[in-house]
Amino acid sequence: MRPIRVALVSSALLALVAAGSAGARPQAHAATVKLGAPANKTTIHPAVGDSVVIVLADCLDCGYRWIASPSKRALGPVSATYQDARLPKGQVGGIGKAFFRFKVHTGGGLVLLEYQGPAGSTRYLKEFKLTIAPR
Repeated sequence: MRPIRVALVSSALLALVAAGSAGARPQAHAATVKLGAPANKTTIHPAVGDSVVIVLADCLDCGYRWIASPSKRALGPVSATYQDARLPKGQVGGIGKAFFRFKVHTGGGLVLLEYQGPAGSTRYLKEFKLTIAPR
C-alpha cells in the first residue's frame, strides 16, 4: 500500500505545480541605474519602474548642499541621503556624497539638481541636469 500512496501524492504534487505554473507570469525585475557627475547634461532611457540613483560629491559639513527638482511626470518621489567624508574623528568638512533615488514613471522629463551655497544663500553654484526618456 505504501507505493500506491507515494504515487498518488507525487501525482497530486505534479498536478498542483503544473496548474500553478500554467497561470504564472514572469516577473519583470526593475533595474537600478546608478549615475555620477559624468552623466550631467545627458539623456538616459530606463524602463518604467526602474530606479535612478544619482551620486554627487557634496560638502554638507561646509554648508553646501544639492537641491533636487525632479519632473513629477517622469519620476516618483525622491529620497536623498548623505554620506559623510571619511575623516579622522574630530575633523569636520571634507567632501562627502549626496545620493538621490528616483523611481521612473511614464512620460519623460528633466531632473535638475542645483548646488546651493552656505546657509541663507539663494545662489546656485553649479547644476546637474539629466533628461529621462523612458523606453
